[in-house]
Amino acid sequence: GQPRNPEVIGNISSLKKVDLWRFKRNCSLGFLNNLPVLNDMSLVLGGRDNLFEVENGSLKKISINQTRGFNSISNLKNYRALEELDLTDLAQLNCLDFPKTLIHFKELGVFNCKHLSQINGIEDLSSIERITIDRINIGFEEFMKNKFPKTLKILAFYTDKVRKDQEIYYHLKKLGYYQSIVELEDSLNYRSI
Repeated sequence: GQPRNPEVIGNISSLKKVDLWRFKRNCSLGFLNNLPVLNDMSLVLGGRDNLFEVENGSLKKISINQTRGFNSISNLKNYRALEELDLTDLAQLNCLDFPKTLIHFKELGVFNCKHLSQINGIEDLSSIERITIDRINIGFEEFMKNKFPKTLKILAFYTDKVRKDQEIYYHLKKLGYYQSIVELEDSLNYRSI
């Protein structure tokens, strides 16, 4: 469960990673702004609408998983050092907007966010290397209308239909995308033989 006085975490200035489990909606996360070297934050279960009160620019990885009521992450511009974003089982999230300021952003994972119907700004992610999408409210054909940066090497897109997923896999492979880091490494090792 949630600790009694979570704000004391904000006094641990050397803290680099924090996993927040079952934090109630009314419990402020503002204490995270006091952690100058915090680079990895995960929010699991509990309830929260957004991360507006968290403005810690040192964050490199943010994971939000099964957080009831979570519906917006429109403050991504606050996380200039962000490299990785994982969003899982967020039933209320319907839009994801990437600002041009995320010049270090490399990995996006979106899993089972069934109401997510817009992802904007992918073309502005100049360092993106990997995107994994699984069960969202955007069809594959619509998603592929995005302009992907040349840095993108791994692109995986899943539905809940096995046959469709196989078709998507082969289509992405024809376009030169790998589905996983293992597949990419195998390809590189094969080429060096």
